[in-house]
Amino acid sequence: MPISIDCLPLEILSKIFNCVPLKEIIHAVSLVCKKWYRIVGNDVTLFQFLCIRKHFNEDIDESEQRDQAEKLIHRFNFLSELMLLDPTILPLKFDKNPELERVTVNLRDAPTVYINKRHYLFRISEEEIIASLEDPLENHILINRESILETKVLQLVFNPQKEDVTIENIAPENIEDFQVIFTFLIQPDMCTWRRDLFDNFVIDLEERTRNMKCLEKIFLSINFEVCAFSIEKCHNVFSAILGVNFQDLTLHFSLSVMGDFTSDIDVTMDPLQSSQKITSFTLFDFSEWRLSKSIIRRLVEAMPMLNYLNFETSTAHHLLEMLELFSHIDKLQQLTITINHLSWNAKDKSENEDNEFFHLALGFMQANFKMETEIAVERMWNSNEIGSYTAITKKKGELPILNAFINLPFQLE
Repeated sequence: MPISIDCLPLEILSKIFNCVPLKEIIHAVSLVCKKWYRIVGNDVTLFQFLCIRKHFNEDIDESEQRDQAEKLIHRFNFLSELMLLDPTILPLKFDKNPELERVTVNLRDAPTVYINKRHYLFRISEEEIIASLEDPLENHILINRESILETKVLQLVFNPQKEDVTIENIAPENIEDFQVIFTFLIQPDMCTWRRDLFDNFVIDLEERTRNMKCLEKIFLSINFEVCAFSIEKCHNVFSAILGVNFQDLTLHFSLSVMGDFTSDIDVTMDPLQSSQKITSFTLFDFSEWRLSKSIIRRLVEAMPMLNYLNFETSTAHHLLEMLELFSHIDKLQQLTITINHLSWNAKDKSENEDNEFFHLALGFMQANFKMETEIAVERMWNSNEIGSYTAITKKKGELPILNAFINLPFQLE
């Protein structure tokens, strides 16, 4: 005689549901019947985190989308964390979710954040920026508008049990992730207005971030000319960011050192202030390695608690030097090096055929990295035909392995 699944005890049904993909639980399992709806909604192990994106459907107006989102959120009584990928879906009601204590709002495509009608990082008011668009005369704000507006908040966090979840009247305490993008070249002959913008950012950063209690990530993009003036400016901005005083901070830097390498160029940077807070660091370096390596060395030396490092560069010619530098990071658990063969930077196409760099790197890893460290060396091309692959893989507790297909004759167009 067949036995219905409804005859199973609630504890068994709950364990079965825990093996089902969350998407299927939302769109199928919880809609089968009222009994299953209640099991899903009251199971503390099933739904503690939920991510919602806005529908790009012209047939559904914003009011209906909010209504659908609220119904979905209210299904899960033990929901403790929610992520909203589009702030325009707000406002939402969370009164039926007593366990919900963290709502994250993604602002990547949202406008610049102002606090008390002033830019959240720069000494510029919202009124000044608006006025610059209407001014027929060329002015400094208009010329540098991209740097000002692209230096923005990327993510907010709220506790709906204590505050309204809204992107109006944002407080520093709500900022979790922000980016700073200097679109102009840091060089001796930059105008006074740009120099003041840069210097005031460095001076004000500690004060501006003091109340950002939820801050977890900072992204910095900077381009500078090879000279003593620019290196000193970069030292100042790196020191300011390293001085931000919060636990488990993640840094993302995009670095470009402009210039041609010659033997008489001095790219030495003084030691940076050490930070015990930074555990994760992502660095995009599209400079000539000989220009940037001493600066990168100073950066990693200043992060003694670093566990995770992602490094992206445009050449494998100096892979051995990169590994030598990173092998001295004492607490490193995971290292990813991505060789991005950018089409605009492919000066030496012979690298694509000569894989000696990777064979040498394999031996260096075996001799110099701890067995617990995980390593991946990846290669990428701006080509649909080639794409990407992992050249070297080292798993925790194992020796590194070279990709068996590394000698395939890929050709750059």
